[in-house]
Order: sequence, then structure tokens, then C-alpha cells
Amino acid sequence: MKATGNLNFYSEVSSAMAGTCTVQDGLPTLTVTDEANDFFERVTVTVVLNPAKSRLLTFGVETGEDSEGTTWKLGYDSSAPAKGTSAKLVVNGSTYRVSGNATAVEVDSDGGKRTEVIPFGATVKCANLDW
Repeated sequence: MKATGNLNFYSEVSSAMAGTCTVQDGLPTLTVTDEANDFFERVTVTVVLNPAKSRLLTFGVETGEDSEGTTWKLGYDSSAPAKGTSAKLVVNGSTYRVSGNATAVEVDSDGGKRTEVIPFGATVKCANLDW
């Protein structure tokens, strides 16, 4: 099933994401990517829901490098939320909106890592309800 989406952390990261809404290992999984992002080489968002599509299980973001060689990984896991993280899922038809605070790992071009908790928001719209 085709999907579109957008992502914000700190500011708008992408409003031109495309991908799929599928069931993987029995879990609804929404994956959208922007391969032509203005700031990062690419940006991918993955949202995994419970089988009823009513509760968020995990949320993740991976970016390619920016112009300074920095990459980002954001994550939230409802089964073991890191201190200070949270996430809320709002479902409206075939649109899934996730927002909250995720663990973010920023890796610079020299391999140095910085971990912090940052706010995020992402929306994925599946092509229709039945997927």
C-alpha cells in the first residue's frame, strides 16, 4: 500500500516523503523516505503499530549525512521508553500522526556522538484504510 508523509524535528525536515504501509511479522509498519531531501542525503521514518493499529510500538528516524557529514537517528520504544521520552499516536482514518520526545543520536563526521532527547512530529498517510 502506498503512503506519503512528513517529518519535523527542530524544524521541518521533509514534507515530500513516500513509501508503504505494510504488515511485517504481524505488525502494521509504515515506512516513508525522502531520497531528495534538501538538507540530508535521505530521511527515513519507520512507525510500527500494534495489530489493531491503535497503539504505537516503535518510532524511528534515520538520516543520511548533511552538508557537514552529520547523521541523526531518532528512536522511541513504547516497551522500554528511555528517560524523558514519550510519544502519542493520533489516528484519523488512514492518517497516522506521531508526536512526542525521542532519543536522538547525532554522529558528526569525525565519529563523535551526542545523545539528547528532542521533540518530533511525523505524519504518514496510507493510500486507503485497508492494508
